[in-house]
Amino acid sequence: MKKFIYISSLSLACFLSFFLFNEPVSHLAVVGNEPLQSPKFASVVSSNAGWWQKNDGALPVKKHLKVTVSHHEKLSDFLEFSPSSEWQPVPAANGVAIANYRLNSGKNSYRLAIIRMKKAMPLSAIMNIWQQKAGLPATDNFKAVRTIKSQNNQLFDLYQLSGSKQSIALAVHAGERYTFFRLSGAEQIDEPVLTKFTDLIASSSII
Repeated sequence: MKKFIYISSLSLACFLSFFLFNEPVSHLAVVGNEPLQSPKFASVVSSNAGWWQKNDGALPVKKHLKVTVSHHEKLSDFLEFSPSSEWQPVPAANGVAIANYRLNSGKNSYRLAIIRMKKAMPLSAIMNIWQQKAGLPATDNFKAVRTIKSQNNQLFDLYQLSGSKQSIALAVHAGERYTFFRLSGAEQIDEPVLTKFTDLIASSSII
């Protein structure tokens, strides 16, 4: 049963990865530290209370999934932080990120995305989406490398995913909703860059 649930979650994650996490840079200007676009968080719910339903004794039929995206949550609704000038705001993308920033370090450039999601999907399924984007195989065994405490004592678990496609540092706060700070880049995230990332989170407050 545990294996079945894991496979089902993984299949769902793969199905949704294109729709929820395809984040090419697009239009939209930014003012100050927040994009002009009405930000959003995403949730995934079944359109029926039953995941599987028998159809007149036939084989089980998988019900359609309903993907809902809300546009009413702004960065200032849940987060207080003041990134330094080296964190440069960039235009909002088409995915679920509420805010995007770029950090340049030498010849390398990294992208920070701040994301909010309802807790309708298992965290492992969400993690596997980014695991595969990094070029790593799916797994159900994610281990945080450390815990970061925010300015108002909220805890973030830090995960590091380094694959053939990109490197990702992911900080997760699991409150009423998931709050993600995701730092990604084509090159390995070295210690000075990781320190800037964790310091930014430590100086922020979840409200």
